[in-house]
Amino acid sequence: MHATHQFFLTKRTLYLLVIDCRENEQQNRIEYWLQIIQSFAAESPVIIVGNQCDQKTLDIDEVGLRKKYPTIKAICSTSCPDPPLGMDDLKRAVIDQIDTMPFVRDPIPNRYFAVQDLLEKMERNYTPYDDYVRM
Repeated sequence: MHATHQFFLTKRTLYLLVIDCRENEQQNRIEYWLQIIQSFAAESPVIIVGNQCDQKTLDIDEVGLRKKYPTIKAICSTSCPDPPLGMDDLKRAVIDQIDTMPFVRDPIPNRYFAVQDLLEKMERNYTPYDDYVRM
C-alpha cells in the first residue's frame, strides 16, 4: 500500500517519479508507481528522475518502460553535490511538459484566494466540509 493520498494523484498533474540510481528497478518499485499514476491520472505526463547519479549511473529499461508507459516524457539523471548535476536538463524537461499542458494558464478565480485567506487565518488545522462550502 502506498502512503500517498489519492488527493495528490490527479489528472491535471505533471509527475516527477524520483528514484535512487543506486538501486535497481525492483528496489525503486518503478512499475508500481507508474501503475499507480496511470490508474489515478491516466494520461498525465511523467518524468523519471534518477537521483544520486554521481554515485551510480541510472540503470533501468528505458525502452521497455517507455513502450509500456507512453506517458513517460523524459528520463533525467541528477545529483546534488556542489555544483549539482543534471538540474538544467531536469528543469528543461519540466518546462517543456508544462508548456504542453493547456490548463496551466487557466485563470484562478478570485474566490479561491478569498478561501485561502480564510483557511490561513484559522487556528485549527482542519475544517468540516460544511464550513468549507460556506467559505
